Amino acid sequence: EGDEIISSIGKNTGSIVRIASNDPTPDTDTFYSVGVVLSRGGLIIAPTRDTFNPQLIYTATFPDQSTHTLAYLGQDKKSTVNFFKVTHDVGTQPFTSGSPAQFSSEDPKLGQTVILLEGKTKNVVTIGHVSNLTFEDASQKVTNGFEIDFNPKGEVLGAPLLNLSGEIVGFRKGPSIALTNTSFVSSAYLKSDIAEYLKK
Repeated sequence: EGDEIISSIGKNTGSIVRIASNDPTPDTDTFYSVGVVLSRGGLIIAPTRDTFNPQLIYTATFPDQSTHTLAYLGQDKKSTVNFFKVTHDVGTQPFTSGSPAQFSSEDPKLGQTVILLEGKTKNVVTIGHVSNLTFEDASQKVTNGFEIDFNPKGEVLGAPLLNLSGEIVGFRKGPSIALTNTSFVSSAYLKSDIAEYLKK
């Protein structure tokens, strides 16, 4: 399992970006969240949070330390995550250097080993298990998220949760980290929304 964990992390370090805003409010932390790259063209998924302001300018710092301005595209149907895309100036070549992440098409299972990849300035890893599933409604037919059995080392929204195959199974929820430090939205639940934005 140790080798699988190392391999899973290695498959995803190139897909993790750090998003910041130009919020001018004094003493405000301009770090917004971790984001995950969806396409080579710079489509990025990140959590929706209570401090999100679409009027601000958002930038993403990639693993090679290059920073790019983002355009806000919209939210998923449940207002759980935001979609951004790297912009380019008129007359310049579009961004084509993204490293798309791989997503699991299945919901995680209770007891499944998962790997949390987070950190504001560098990758920080925590390993644990899925401890509880959450559902869209009282019928419990559609899994929309899950909880983990460990307290993450950081408090970074958008941090992806990986399975041992290197696929992303979920993202840490917003808007309030104090209430959702161990709660994640399932990437399988967002599958149709992700596919829709990939077509744009």
